[in-house]
Amino acid sequence: MRKTRFFIFFSVILFSTACTIETFGQASLERKITVSFHNIKLRKVLKIIERRGNVKFSYSKSVIPIDKPITYSANDQPVSVVLTDILGPLGLGFSLVDKYVVLHKAQGADAKASQPEVHEKKAYYTLSGIITDTDNGETLIGATVLIDELRQGAVTNAYGFYSITLPAGEYTVSVSYVGYRTVKNHVNLNRNTKLELKLEPDTEILRELVIDADKSLVELENINTGNTPIRPMEVSRMPGLMGEKDVIKSLGMMPGIQLFADGSTQFFVRGGYRDQNLILLDEAPIYNPSHILGLLSTIEADAAKDISIYKGDMPVQHGGRLSSLINISTNDGNMKKWSFGGTVGMASSRLSVEGPLKKDKSSFFVSGRLSNLGWLTNDVLKLRSKIWFYDIYSKFNVRLNRNNRLFLTLYGGRDSFMDNSNSGIKWGNIAASMRWNHIFNDRLFSNTTVYTSGYNYYLLTNAERGDAWHSSISNHSLKSDFSYFINPSNSLYFGVGFRVHHFNPGNYEPADRQLPPDFPFVPQRNTNEIVLYAGNEQHFFNKLSIKYGLRMTAWLNVGATTEIVYDENYNPVAVREIGKGELYNSYVNIAPRLGLTWHFTPDFSAKLFYNRTVQNIHLITNSISPFTNFEVWMPSAPNIRPQEADQVGAGLFIRWPSAGLKLSGEAFYKWLYNQIDYKDHAAMILNPLIEGTLRFGDGRAYGGEVMLEKEAGRLTGRLGYAYLRSFRKINGVNNFAQYPTFADRPHAVSLFMNYRLGRRWDFGLNWFYSTGASITTPTGFFFYESHTVPIYSERGNDRLPDYHRLDLSVGFHLSRREARYQHLLSLNIYNAYNRQNAVYVNFNKTAKSRKDTIVPGDYYPLPGIYPTISYLYGFIPSISYTFKL
Repeated sequence: MRKTRFFIFFSVILFSTACTIETFGQASLERKITVSFHNIKLRKVLKIIERRGNVKFSYSKSVIPIDKPITYSANDQPVSVVLTDILGPLGLGFSLVDKYVVLHKAQGADAKASQPEVHEKKAYYTLSGIITDTDNGETLIGATVLIDELRQGAVTNAYGFYSITLPAGEYTVSVSYVGYRTVKNHVNLNRNTKLELKLEPDTEILRELVIDADKSLVELENINTGNTPIRPMEVSRMPGLMGEKDVIKSLGMMPGIQLFADGSTQFFVRGGYRDQNLILLDEAPIYNPSHILGLLSTIEADAAKDISIYKGDMPVQHGGRLSSLINISTNDGNMKKWSFGGTVGMASSRLSVEGPLKKDKSSFFVSGRLSNLGWLTNDVLKLRSKIWFYDIYSKFNVRLNRNNRLFLTLYGGRDSFMDNSNSGIKWGNIAASMRWNHIFNDRLFSNTTVYTSGYNYYLLTNAERGDAWHSSISNHSLKSDFSYFINPSNSLYFGVGFRVHHFNPGNYEPADRQLPPDFPFVPQRNTNEIVLYAGNEQHFFNKLSIKYGLRMTAWLNVGATTEIVYDENYNPVAVREIGKGELYNSYVNIAPRLGLTWHFTPDFSAKLFYNRTVQNIHLITNSISPFTNFEVWMPSAPNIRPQEADQVGAGLFIRWPSAGLKLSGEAFYKWLYNQIDYKDHAAMILNPLIEGTLRFGDGRAYGGEVMLEKEAGRLTGRLGYAYLRSFRKINGVNNFAQYPTFADRPHAVSLFMNYRLGRRWDFGLNWFYSTGASITTPTGFFFYESHTVPIYSERGNDRLPDYHRLDLSVGFHLSRREARYQHLLSLNIYNAYNRQNAVYVNFNKTAKSRKDTIVPGDYYPLPGIYPTISYLYGFIPSISYTFKL
């Protein structure tokens, strides 16, 4: 029923779009009109001709004298004749390009030479190339390439590549990127041309941000609903815990994204669960982005080149999770010169080095981070535990020739939390990817990726021997993505991928002895995955943009493994042994994507989208503690169906270019299917019947988000608000009644501000507020043989106290901005007004009075029980030193 409903919705939108396109397509220069103008500005003359002639004009204000007064009259004449009569004396001509009437300077003395009958016969050629940073050779993702005369353009892809197909002619090409000086280049396009431009960083402290209507038009066309990029430089200016510049925790400033709690890198997006977020590091997934049980994340801002966040309108190239995509591209490495940098802070120290292996041909980037927490845990807090972590990033970048480029990325991270009793926990991520960029021709671009990634968790019972409970997930993948730039208004994307997944749900692994035959063993799982996708983006008349596509996933369960068969009451009734390589179960899902954009003006647009997502990898854990890296991953299989989600949404986007302001507002509704919950008191460790503890049902989430951004001047920042509700209805849970999820936090406000004072001082501020998370608390207690037993009546019946926190930072540049050696001293204050934000609620205290709680004792009469909260952070100041050479 739900699939039928959304395919009908999908078809109606496409039909409506086709009708709109057909209506616009009726424009003709041979339509006859009657006009009379006396001393009327050309701007108004063109608007009148647009209405009467059913045509659309495109022109550059810097070329066309739109304020020129016009006196002219015509009776029942074709539009082409009227335009020739008006534009000829001004030395202007016109062409018909993709159903636009493009105005430009006439070629030659005779303006009639530029009539459309001549220009329509002109050959079309492709302008393409790669945009890079002039200082270090890094490719620039999302740079705007604009053809001034046509008001058409493109945005560079994830590898800095762009392609625009145009009629032959002379054009002015403008290339711009935030934080860089705009470059203009004159091109005589009489053949397919490669134009590779280098942009120079703008180092002026108080530069004015000037965004003309043409540039903002290109940017607005490329906005995906629910997509918010974060620049790594923006993250580096945010206040952070112990001075750490944390990419994952910076997501909390985005409306619709909620951090789990203090001391956690877990996050929820638009009412989804925490495993429904896909984090990619140079195409390879990172399964658990946390250090020190979540106090810090594995993603360093200094190692990132670009960070894109998709909450709703996910690109057809990506899938596999229901709620969000966090796509992170790391630094390529400086191709021009060697550079060193680092940070010394209270929590960790970082050192990076980059430079050319062969100037302008190849480069590398290596960054390492190591924990400094030994002094805090051992010397200050006097803990018996030993805590440490590390990260290592490395990337190699080789230009084989003009059409081929290779990237190799390696990442490894590890944590250890050990106590003096020879036990503890260890966990870590690994990821590696090799990418080959190939330009087949001026219009066709491809990227082929081979990657592997994995996550391992060890619960050590004897560290000396190496005895541990071990769970893991890993995958090995090969995929190819293609981009075909048909013309400036039409781009086609398609690709194919194959993946192999391995799941170890958790087993005890002694180092030097055999386990008894009857010791519990949880079967490991293997799956293969095939992905095919195709999508198209089209733009019509500078008004309508449409993006649509399909993504097909085939999920194949293969042996060797053991499958338990359950009856309708989740009782095991049979055991099925699967042979090695045997295909025993499969799921095939098709996920359509659709997005529509209407441009009211170059700076004001409205968007609609529909998105289906499918997830075959599931995190199995019933813990709500923020301080856990305990994770059991399971695949879709006979007992676990794929999770699915349908999301619809609408948004408005407005820019005020002269002020450097952007305002966006979105509303969404999400239906979630085959959602997972657990029976009461489910066992997660060493349980061969773990699938029998799972319960399934549906959910829904809805809400709205508003964000105001300021990008220019001394003061920059973001202000966001979100209203969000999230509910589940699971068979066999909560008496089959709907209940709010932990992500149900109706109101959230986030504020980030950065102020530059003079040439040396930076001031930062973060403030967060959200409604307390939905939790389940006892509705009563009974006492039995000196034991206090809680009574629970329903899920989600209570909330934690509201959360709010203020963070501050001050940065002082010890060197001039233009100096070769740059170093910065930063002071960070986390939780500036010492808010005690509850992490969880305890009911294990009795009281002599409200102010005097003690651990329950065995005495009579029976004591009263009062809840108490536990919090993690108070007022935390920190200092750090950053340098770069």
